[in-house]
Amino acid sequence: MVSNHPTLREVAEKNPNLRVFTLSYLTTALTNYLDFMGRRNTMNDEQVAETAELMLEEYPDLKFDDIALFFRNCKLSRYGKLYDLNGAALLDWLREYKSERSTASWRLAEQQERERKEAEERQRQAKWEAMTDEERAESEKRIAEIQERIRKKLSGELPYKHTDRKE
Repeated sequence: MVSNHPTLREVAEKNPNLRVFTLSYLTTALTNYLDFMGRRNTMNDEQVAETAELMLEEYPDLKFDDIALFFRNCKLSRYGKLYDLNGAALLDWLREYKSERSTASWRLAEQQERERKEAEERQRQAKWEAMTDEERAESEKRIAEIQERIRKKLSGELPYKHTDRKE
């Protein structure tokens, strides 16, 4: 999930009280899930607490939003049917969630980049259409000159000189 909220690690490392808060949140989320599924008896309080610790240890870069979405997905049996839930199975499901999250984040970034490029192309096209014939001709001439200079540099006809460096 893409959000501006802090990660579990960022909250837990601020001070010991916030670490307790983070672990309590994870424990409560897990307990609520078990209650929802009618399987609270499958994990005792120690197992729930240990699983919460492992979640924080193994997935500190997740956010509270992620945990809420993860358990919602679990309630919808997105990661499989619940027969006998234990901490290891839950951590496997969380690994699967994180993999999906990474893929979704990558797709979102790719889509945003594509939209940005399309917007830039629309702006370029609008500028091009707003130009006079003389301005277009001058622009095409400058582009051709730049392309020729690049071709000559790449072919070795002109010495390469880096102009971005400060000397």
